[in-house]
Amino acid sequence: MRLLLDTHVFYWACQAPERITQSVRDALEDPENQVLVSAVSGYEIGFKRAIGKLQWAGSVVDACDLHGFDTLPIALTHAEAAANLPMHHRDPFDRLLIAQATQDQLRFVTGDRAASAYAVDVLEA
Repeated sequence: MRLLLDTHVFYWACQAPERITQSVRDALEDPENQVLVSAVSGYEIGFKRAIGKLQWAGSVVDACDLHGFDTLPIALTHAEAAANLPMHHRDPFDRLLIAQATQDQLRFVTGDRAASAYAVDVLEA
């Protein structure tokens, strides 16, 4: 299974794994699964850290390496798909992550119930 982590799930995996459900922890640890972190999450973490809304020490890239997560770049097709999504969700970071999951047939790991309004495969965190 190919899993795309929502930014908050990535944050919890790195900073507070006890906040993640056991089923998600099992999925993240399963060597058969590919766990992906989007460049969107790197930007969102950096942005929120810069405006004082998030505590994160160190590099997002280093955290991905430490946890064995692969990275997912943002393609123009992702951006275009995000722009064309219905306005069920107004957060631009989440809209782009949902578009990536949809475009690349990834299971989106999130605790955000608004994601289920879209045609995206969700694993609830």
